[in-house]
Amino acid sequence: MITFHNINQNDAKELSELDKECFSSPWSESSFSNEASNPLAQYVIARTDEKIIGYAGYWQVVDEGQITNVAVKKEHRNQKIGYKLMKTLMD
Repeated sequence: MITFHNINQNDAKELSELDKECFSSPWSESSFSNEASNPLAQYVIARTDEKIIGYAGYWQVVDEGQITNVAVKKEHRNQKIGYKLMKTLMD
């Protein structure tokens, strides 16, 4: 079962590991920690078996949102997790 939650500072290390898997210029653990407390940022994680399998986020700029990243672990791709993450953010 996949659940969706807002990120918190305890997720920073695992998110930084996921970013290393997904991007050539990954964010650091401290970047995720800062984003977890940024009032203009919103991030959602997808979790299964207590492991993070994906995340998506945006920064609120006035009355718009700028998507920062969408990432899903390789073995969980093509299961509409990215879509569900974005839908959760928009809701």
